[in-house]
Amino acid sequence: MPKIDRPQKNAFSLTIDLEFWWCSEFLKNTTYQDKGDIIQEATHMVLDLLRKYEAAATFFILGEVAERYPQIIAKIHQEGHEIANHGYKHHNVFEMTPQEFEWNIQRSGEILKSITGLSPKGYRAPNFSFTRKTGWAYDILRNLDYKYSSSLFPFKTKLYGIPEAPLSPYHPSKIDFLKKDDEETFIEFPGTVIKIFSKNVPISGGFYFRILPVSWLAGGLNRVLAQRPAMFYLHLRDLYKDIPRVKMPPLAYFFHYYGIKKALRKFEALLQKFTFDTMESTLGLNKTSNLPSDSAT
Repeated sequence: MPKIDRPQKNAFSLTIDLEFWWCSEFLKNTTYQDKGDIIQEATHMVLDLLRKYEAAATFFILGEVAERYPQIIAKIHQEGHEIANHGYKHHNVFEMTPQEFEWNIQRSGEILKSITGLSPKGYRAPNFSFTRKTGWAYDILRNLDYKYSSSLFPFKTKLYGIPEAPLSPYHPSKIDFLKKDDEETFIEFPGTVIKIFSKNVPISGGFYFRILPVSWLAGGLNRVLAQRPAMFYLHLRDLYKDIPRVKMPPLAYFFHYYGIKKALRKFEALLQKFTFDTMESTLGLNKTSNLPSDSAT
């Protein structure tokens, strides 16, 4: 299948975090490989849907997954989707040293390039785990010739989020990465939120996708797209109804499993309503254009 190459637009990027189902903070420090691995079946399920609706996506791929399933990564690449870096191990950036972070990026990037022949342009931190104390990560990404990141979330949770982060794709300043510097070329594409009564409310995927009705998601996303590019993210575990079930505290169980049985049907409804594209296309990185225009900060 030829490489997908659609025109840039005030677009909707679809991103899939390709990681093991147990790569969740709720299952941290515990190994569940013996309970089954959904990578192959779930990835083919998603690829079938994307092909059906002629949708393109960026897959942020964990190096350990690519190492175990190179044929899956090759299949994603052959079908015209973008291959991007999710690090080698699913570790929060704020828990790593700069040296550990650089090793994770380099190791995963080498594996992905060995499969596709291309160096990844984009990176996403596990759990959107860039914080005010990890500004050094941008310097490392620039030095490794990455073109963009999608590692900030403008909404505060117990684990991640910087509410005051910009809402639109922007060029982070080397002095303060939360400030824009149009003299720079590196791009940060934050998680998509909408403002309700001056508060940022998540609308871009994951648990928020599973808990919100399609009508609410579609309305919010259309509102964002009228102002700026939007990004939607999912994990395979968000869509796979037969994901292994493990015991955990009630609240953690709710966050981890709620809405999974209906998620694939909801995802297909969004594929019917929106035109999805890759991050590199939305950002104009497969052309000579600059950032998409927007009216939000």
